[in-house]
Amino acid sequence: MTRLTIIFLIFLCGTSCNHSKNGDCNFIKTEFYPTGKIRYILSIDSRGIKNGQSFFFNEYGFLDSSLTFSNGTLEGLKKIYYDNETDVYEYKKGSLIKHFVYDSLNVLKYETPLDIKKIGVTHIAFSNHRNYFDTSKVDTFTTTTEGLPSYNRGLIVTGANIERVQNDSTFTLRISSNSKGSKKVKIWITARQDISDTTENPIIIDSAIIPMK
Repeated sequence: MTRLTIIFLIFLCGTSCNHSKNGDCNFIKTEFYPTGKIRYILSIDSRGIKNGQSFFFNEYGFLDSSLTFSNGTLEGLKKIYYDNETDVYEYKKGSLIKHFVYDSLNVLKYETPLDIKKIGVTHIAFSNHRNYFDTSKVDTFTTTTEGLPSYNRGLIVTGANIERVQNDSTFTLRISSNSKGSKKVKIWITARQDISDTTENPIIIDSAIIPMK
């Protein structure tokens, strides 16, 4: 985060006055690391209770997380920033109701709870605009399912081993010895609600046929 961005954040927070029900204004509380870099910027009310948006920085001066409070309780979005991803947690009266993960291009990679009813159809695309998987070389294909983030998605294949390459949607197949000569393989698309739960059984939500030559 640049010095200009930090100054803008301080200006933005310091020049707004959000009145609470009793008419009090929010104030800005800032703490610094021994190096002089900002540790956090808090929005607090006259009682010293967090109210509004607060920003936390690491020791190198980069934005680490942002949280929104209402009278000391998490309300709204909590964001934790990583090099290539952002974790977003949505709170209602202090209770977590949603968790999202976005990549550096703001593409949704994970969502929980996931609304299974909103998941759409699966699309398969082969290299060089072919309509089949070429088993004579190291070939690839992409698969996406509408409304299903890649971290929630799983793939099951019979007659082949599937391996991810390049990104979350591009794969290659290694045909098993007892399936050589087969003209197709079938894949099942599964969905998981919580990728941290190792006991969860994925739900099969769609399937597709991969033609081979």
